[in-house]
Amino acid sequence: MSDTDKIVAAIFAAAKISAMGERPAAEYVAEYESFLKVLEKREMEARAAGSDYDAWPEVSAELKAELSDGQKE
Repeated sequence: MSDTDKIVAAIFAAAKISAMGERPAAEYVAEYESFLKVLEKREMEARAAGSDYDAWPEVSAELKAELSDGQKE
């Protein structure tokens, strides 16, 4: 699981719980962990299917392009 996945899970958890109004911190943590489980399951299913798992292909492609441009200079 990448750091990006963890950040996305945190953002989703914060958005979902804060939309419910004032809640205890434990609910944010529980929701964050549930989003992580969903992302982990998705990653495992993709790997089991034999695909090259990349949760953020657009970002990866952009980074690879930037790296290759930097090496050409």
